[in-house]
Amino acid sequence: MKLLSTLLVLLVAAEHFYIAWLEMTQIPSEKAAEIFKLPYEFMEQKRVQTLFSNQGLYNGFLGIGLVWSRFAAPDNAVYGATILFLGFVLIAAAWARSLPAIKAYSSSKACPRCWRRQRCWRYEKISVAPENPQYRIVEIFESLQGEGWNTGMPAVFVRLGKCNLACGWCDTDYLKFGMMSLSDILGRLKTYTARNIIITGGEPTIQPHLDTLLDALKAEGYFLCIETNGLKPAPPQIDYVATSPKACYAAKYENGCISEADEVRIVADGDVVAFCQNMERKIRARRYYLSPCEQNGVMNIYDTIRQIGLLNSRPDAPVHWQLSVQTHKWAGIE
Repeated sequence: MKLLSTLLVLLVAAEHFYIAWLEMTQIPSEKAAEIFKLPYEFMEQKRVQTLFSNQGLYNGFLGIGLVWSRFAAPDNAVYGATILFLGFVLIAAAWARSLPAIKAYSSSKACPRCWRRQRCWRYEKISVAPENPQYRIVEIFESLQGEGWNTGMPAVFVRLGKCNLACGWCDTDYLKFGMMSLSDILGRLKTYTARNIIITGGEPTIQPHLDTLLDALKAEGYFLCIETNGLKPAPPQIDYVATSPKACYAAKYENGCISEADEVRIVADGDVVAFCQNMERKIRARRYYLSPCEQNGVMNIYDTIRQIGLLNSRPDAPVHWQLSVQTHKWAGIE
């Protein structure tokens, strides 16, 4: 009986050490977002990270206290010390369950601007956006859309920093960014003539306070497009969703991805036929494209069109795949 009780106490202590590790070292991360059931962008806030770190410290103390109660407490205090620290654990758990606080949920609703249905994040009981939030901006520039269905469309590109993937062939240095306030971004956009804005990255859907930025842009009357890897929901303010699932992270898409988009663009960074077929099933879109992968200045055009041929030659092919190339690079523009 004593052995069993010791093992149970050690199990509770180990759980608290694990939670302490998560809260003190893994905020933000995809693992922590999944375990705590909170959006990644929420956990990116410095004040949230501070709160988690402080909470982790207390969980670590509880774990230490439980271990001490079984192995280092005086013999006449073992039982009392164990009950004391287990009591702390139970009280903390009960208190946490009684709070609605930082709970996030997702809901599915029809987008009023198009045929898609989207999953949209909302927050309960807490406001996380300051009046003039800061954004990680790699660059803002005016050019023409160079790929996909909207090729040739005049647009202002707002490239946001950071990504939740790390593709070896990525041509964007998304870790080199500066901070810009919402008001500064809006001021910059007014210096351009294009009324179409392409939100890109990096991965824009992990940007803190993205909804606030998009609301402000919609209020100014812009047509909003987004380029996303599709692992997180597309915001409801977006008018056109171009998603580019990454075959090199195929396992992540098995765990979940967006279900609808306007176009799917997949980079042919290897044999991606099976991955493309999987994305046909997972993501309903109007158009499907395969894009060549550029490495060391060379595009694998032949292999890309060969795989397009394989996809389209299936007798029961549910969709038609087309070629999309980065024509802006051929034109010598950004």
